[in-house]
Amino acid sequence: MSSTDHEQRLLAVLEKIGQAEEQAGLPPPMPEAAGPASGASTTERAGAPDAPAPVTRKNFFAHYDTHPVVFDVALLHKYNADWYGWEPATLWQEILADFHVPSISDHNKAKIQAIRTLHINEWFWIQWEVFNWITQALNGNIPDFQVIQKPTVAQLVNAVDIATLVRDGEQFGPEVQMYTAAAMADEGVYHAPKPLTYCQDEIKQLLEVTRAEHVQSTIQDVRNRLAEIMALNDADWAKADPILHENSVDIQVAKLKVALDYLGLRRRQLRAQLGLLQ
Repeated sequence: MSSTDHEQRLLAVLEKIGQAEEQAGLPPPMPEAAGPASGASTTERAGAPDAPAPVTRKNFFAHYDTHPVVFDVALLHKYNADWYGWEPATLWQEILADFHVPSISDHNKAKIQAIRTLHINEWFWIQWEVFNWITQALNGNIPDFQVIQKPTVAQLVNAVDIATLVRDGEQFGPEVQMYTAAAMADEGVYHAPKPLTYCQDEIKQLLEVTRAEHVQSTIQDVRNRLAEIMALNDADWAKADPILHENSVDIQVAKLKVALDYLGLRRRQLRAQLGLLQ
C-alpha cells in the first residue's frame, strides 16, 4: 500500500466519525473552545489538583486514556501495514526507539493488540470469545483470558464503533449476535440502537425463548423515546422537572443514553487526540 493510500485512509477516519455520529443521532461535537483538547472531564478543565494529566504527543503511548484508533493511525503512518505481522516484542522495541518514548503501558499494549487483531482476521465479528476480549481491550481494560468479563452496553457500543472505524463492512456472525443480545438483555435493555442493530433479532428471539414476549411491546416505545431524549439540549436537562421517570421504557432509555453519551465522549477524545499526530 503506497503512502498516498495510507494518507487517504487516515483522513477517512475523521470522515467516518462524522458520518457515524449523524447515523446514530448523536449531538454534534463540542466546539474546541467549549471543551478540553483531550476530551477531559469538567473536573479536569477546572484544574483540580487531582485531575489526571491530559493525553499529549509525548505521553500517548503511556497514558491510560489514549484512544485505540490513535495508535492505529500512528503505526500505519510510521510502518504502513508492516507492523501487522511483527511479533509483539519486536513491535514494542520499534515503538520505543522510533517514537522516543520511555514506556508503553500494559493497557495500551492491549489496545494495540486488539487493533492488530481487527486488521488481520475476522474473529471479532464471528467468535464471541474474541469479541469479548477485544471489547475489553478497546475500552481500556486488560482482557482476562481465564474469566469472562461481561461487557456493559456502553462498552459494546464503543467497541463496535471502533471496530467499524478500523474495518468497515464486516458482518457479525450468529455467535456474536447472540452474545451481544444476551449481554444487553442481562442489563434489561431490549432495544439495540446503532451500532448494535445487528443483534435486535436475536434479542427478540431470546425474549421468546425465555417467555418474556411481553417485553417486546416496549421495544418500539424505547426506540421512539430514545430519539426524543437524545434530541434534548443542555437547557432542557437543566429544567427542574424530571425528564426520565421510573418506568420500564425510561429505565431502558436512561441506560442507552449513558452508553451513547460515553460513545460521544470517546469520539470527541479521538478527534482531539488525532490532532496530536499532525
